[in-house]
Amino acid sequence: MKNMIVSCATGVVSLVGVASAAPLGALPLGNLFDDPKGSTLSAAIASDQFRAAADVTDLGVELVRAGMLGGVVTIAPNITFDTGSAGGANTPAAVLPSNDSISNLNGIGISTTGVARSPVQLARVEDGIGMWADQLITFNLDEIRAAGGFDLQTTNFLFTARGAINDFSGSSGTVSLLALVSDATGVIAGWANGVPVSVSQSGGTGSQFAFASVLPLSLSDRSRVADFNVPIPAEGKYLTLASLSMGDSSFADHGVFGGASLLANAVPGPGSLGLALIGGGCIGLRRRRGAARRD
Repeated sequence: MKNMIVSCATGVVSLVGVASAAPLGALPLGNLFDDPKGSTLSAAIASDQFRAAADVTDLGVELVRAGMLGGVVTIAPNITFDTGSAGGANTPAAVLPSNDSISNLNGIGISTTGVARSPVQLARVEDGIGMWADQLITFNLDEIRAAGGFDLQTTNFLFTARGAINDFSGSSGTVSLLALVSDATGVIAGWANGVPVSVSQSGGTGSQFAFASVLPLSLSDRSRVADFNVPIPAEGKYLTLASLSMGDSSFADHGVFGGASLLANAVPGPGSLGLALIGGGCIGLRRRRGAARRD
């Protein structure tokens, strides 16, 4: 096996409450994996090919990386992040992020009930993105905005997902799931296993970033699920999702972003950590500068 790196250089939805599953009117991100660049967003939502693999020729997909996440890696044009300090490893992965399945090479459906299942179900079970450990995908939000006819300057998003170890995985699985939001110059917000974590420039070049505080516990057989509710301000250009192996091999590390979706111009409801998107801006998202703390 070898690692794979590929890259490429107006409706309003109101959200009453934040839920794990994709609410009506949301954009399921895995649905983009079978739609070429230049497709309309409505066409992408309508098509939903099981096991479609993510590729940079797909609508809204900026970068895909499988394996080799044990150090500082590119996550967006001219922006790097230290995935190694967050639990990534130099795994020689042979599969890619996949729509509704744990990989593009098999038919194991993703499932995020939080209860281990047996036998394996070789069919679609629920919507979302399967990401075997040490995989990374970055979505180009302006490309998605344009495909949906949204204003590039004012349209904010809410990313929701049910982060999990796949229910069909063995008990030895351990992963950490990340969501990173970047503007044109760097990472402006980071989340690990559903929890917001401060991000800073890491002391390298100006575009190099890392987590700047202690990370929450990784997902394991004892704690298989963590909900993501990530506000993305209008200046957010990229959304990066990563599944990391925590350095203990990728065996059974079947990461899942169940119901991974974007809602345009959404305002989080009560109980969503109080990060409100108001008038295209975002309260609570600020970039910290200084040396990164690694634990």
